[in-house]
Amino acid sequence: VRGQQAQVDVADDQLSAARLTIAGNVVNTALDLAALDDEVAATQDSVRIQRQILGLTRIRYQYGASPQFDVLTQESQVASTEARLPQLQQARDAARHLLATYLGEFPAQAGGLATPALAGLRLPEALPVSLPSTLVRQRPDIRAAEAQLRAANAQVGEAIARMYPNLQLTGGFGGQSNQTGALFDPASRLWNLAASLVAPLFDGGTLSAQKNATQAAYRAVFANYQSTVLGAFRNVADVLRALQHDATLLDAQARAMHDAQQALALVQAQYQAGGVDYLSLLASEIQYQNARIAFVQAQAQRFADTAALYLAMG
Repeated sequence: VRGQQAQVDVADDQLSAARLTIAGNVVNTALDLAALDDEVAATQDSVRIQRQILGLTRIRYQYGASPQFDVLTQESQVASTEARLPQLQQARDAARHLLATYLGEFPAQAGGLATPALAGLRLPEALPVSLPSTLVRQRPDIRAAEAQLRAANAQVGEAIARMYPNLQLTGGFGGQSNQTGALFDPASRLWNLAASLVAPLFDGGTLSAQKNATQAAYRAVFANYQSTVLGAFRNVADVLRALQHDATLLDAQARAMHDAQQALALVQAQYQAGGVDYLSLLASEIQYQNARIAFVQAQAQRFADTAALYLAMG
């Protein structure tokens, strides 16, 4: 009974692990979709700006103010940026189809999914970091491995029990009397108790081999449980370390985007005052768009690693 109940617990914990995995997949896909939306928008802005630069460079070349090398270089830059755009759009469509699949919808219905924008997401104020003992009780994969350990332990107990003698107690009820008329009197009723001992004498070593096999299987299941626990703690440690690196990276990218934005504002003011040409203005705008894409990617990575921490903590 204990072994069968442990198997029920294994199935229940595996179901919880599957639900947790699906929830994590939905969150990660929604984050990817939000980041790809921003990357597509930033890349489209970059294409628009670079086309303006190309047009201006061609005019300067026609009037002899720029060499043909500048035109060819700018054409290559525009083509390279335009080539990234369909790749990002395809990745965005694939992420939307994947999200629809996780939600049990057909890919054709993916266009109607309402997904959050990256700018509308907020990090949690408190992360669910708990003690190791709590982690062992929270993660469904650890609970499933522990239930498998209980089931294997019950099988060892069964194998050992089969090696011991089996005492069978039987009872017989009857009557005895010298007179036929008194045969059914209460005083004539008799109980007969007998004990028979059945011992596994001629098993040919089968029961001993079965015991050794179940003990070896238990050791294997225990090793799997130990590996699952150690893997869980490694998973948590990796995610916590990744969150620390994400914070550093996001801070650096935020400062880079802020500096690029300030530089763009300065160039815009200089352009309005006639201090710089239009090419300098457009180049500054491209630098800002690149910094913006890098910030979006760093921000999405931090959101993804935060979601990974929730999964790692069960």
